[in-house]
Amino acid sequence: MTITKRIIVGNVSQWSLVSILLLLSGMFTLGRAELYGNFTYSTDGTSVTITKYNGSEANVTVPDNIRGTPVTTLGDYAFQKDTSLTSVIVPEGIVTIGNNVFDGCTSLKSITIPNSVSGIGIQLFYGCTGLTNAILGNSLTNIANNTFDGCPGLTGITIPSKVTTIGYQAFYNCSGLTNITIPDSVTTIGNKAFLWCASLTNVVIGNGVTTIGANAFNSCRGLQGITIPNNVTSIEYAAFFWCSGLRSITIPDSVTNIGVQAFYNCTGLTNVTIGNGVTNIVDYTFEGCTGLTNITIPDSVTSIGMYAFRGCIGLTSVTIPNSVTSIGAEAFIGCSGLKSVMIGKSVSSIGAHVFATCTSLTNAIIGNGVPIVGYGMFNGCIELKNVTIPDTVTTIGDLAFYNCTGLKSIIIPGSVTTLGSQAFYSCTNLTGVYFEGNAPVAIPDPFQGATDVIVHYREGTTGWGPTYSGRPTAIWIQQPTYQEWAMSVGLLDKYPNSSAETDDADQDGMTNLAEMQAGTDPTNPNSKLSFENAPRPEDLIDADKTALGPTDHALYLQTVPGKQYKIQSVTALGGVWQTEVTVTATTTQKRILVYKGFTQGLYRAILVQ
Repeated sequence: MTITKRIIVGNVSQWSLVSILLLLSGMFTLGRAELYGNFTYSTDGTSVTITKYNGSEANVTVPDNIRGTPVTTLGDYAFQKDTSLTSVIVPEGIVTIGNNVFDGCTSLKSITIPNSVSGIGIQLFYGCTGLTNAILGNSLTNIANNTFDGCPGLTGITIPSKVTTIGYQAFYNCSGLTNITIPDSVTTIGNKAFLWCASLTNVVIGNGVTTIGANAFNSCRGLQGITIPNNVTSIEYAAFFWCSGLRSITIPDSVTNIGVQAFYNCTGLTNVTIGNGVTNIVDYTFEGCTGLTNITIPDSVTSIGMYAFRGCIGLTSVTIPNSVTSIGAEAFIGCSGLKSVMIGKSVSSIGAHVFATCTSLTNAIIGNGVPIVGYGMFNGCIELKNVTIPDTVTTIGDLAFYNCTGLKSIIIPGSVTTLGSQAFYSCTNLTGVYFEGNAPVAIPDPFQGATDVIVHYREGTTGWGPTYSGRPTAIWIQQPTYQEWAMSVGLLDKYPNSSAETDDADQDGMTNLAEMQAGTDPTNPNSKLSFENAPRPEDLIDADKTALGPTDHALYLQTVPGKQYKIQSVTALGGVWQTEVTVTATTTQKRILVYKGFTQGLYRAILVQ
């Protein structure tokens, strides 16, 4: 202890208090911590570990040996928060670099890790905001968690060919990094490995990678191209979340798992090819991919999750293959550019509002095998005009066609037993609903706001009365095809070269198709859709032959069986036409009763469908 007393008292002017305390601490800890210049170190006699750098120099060379014993390790925190340090030379012979060694060295600009180093600790360069150049030795086997976390000045890095793992947040917020090549030796890209690398434009992933970790490239908004190799089996949660610069991606057949939000909000993504190994397109996978115009769902897929394609406004058509058995709620909601959709025959589970607010959707085909048109399935599809419902559907859910203002007619198969509440709510242009079978149970009120609806039913079916759910009913009379009609009226014989739907054979200003719809003669220019002066009793139904009441006046309209006509009136030319009644014809003439006292006015008939 006399030596200790001499150091404390006799040499106080030559030794800093910090140095004395460090030396004393080492002497009382196994007696092996010692000073060598500005370095505190420990040794086991065969190798040296640098435990602390105590100086303030900007450029530091780590010794390769101390008193003849080789330096092999830079210990944990050895240079931590040394803000004076700008460069470090690490000698060959160093095998291990510990945790947080250069953590917070904000002035450090460059460093070379020698080839002798095989392992590095976590957070090695954490928060080294001034680091622009780092060379990694070719013996390195891992890039540990948070190695370059928060190094925005780093623009490029070469990953050595022996590295097998890129750890958690290894390059987190390296906002200056522009490109990266991941060698074949790497098998795992850890969670958040390149999160917020906003300038990263190109990534080459080697063939050894099997897992792209959660958030691995999250918010790499500059990323434009990436090739996923055939060895990858899993793309995990939010792996490419908000990679808004990504243009196209091919998911190889080797991938069996795609995580939730894997490509969420990739607004620049236009084309996606999904490999045949994928069985589930999970929740939110492509939500917000507003530029996506093309997607092919392979036959391997059995389910499409909630919000999987929500807001993909660039999609114009979607085919859901027969392999899919379930579609989650709002899977395609808000895909405002979607024009057509075909749903495969195996879908047995459909969530709410699957295609809601797809405002450009005009055609929808539901596969033969689907049991339900789900809750709000086409809610707000204002352009929807054609819907094919198969005879396997038993239920049309509540609000299924809510506010489908473009829908004019729809056929309901005989398999349907339940018509949901407000199923056709506010379908203001819907005039004809055609039921193939018996009257289904209607939960009030399926036609609320669809005031012009006439319900048509097949002769011989049951449960029908004068009205159905508050709407008038009529027997459904099947219309002939255009070719059948053209033959029956002599158009094909008289005008074989002007018999197409768009031709005007008799040159009266109406196309042949328009004449078919109006019930007029396409070979006679004097044949017009009009009121007639007198009844034709043989062409009227019994209800239209009854005696007139004292306040009634009769109008007789030339009609086509099965067609609907809207009768309107106006008090004077230039006024607003008001709809008096909508009728469905069952013969070639229809009587319209109007109030006899209405003497100063005009009437017109409009073909509804």
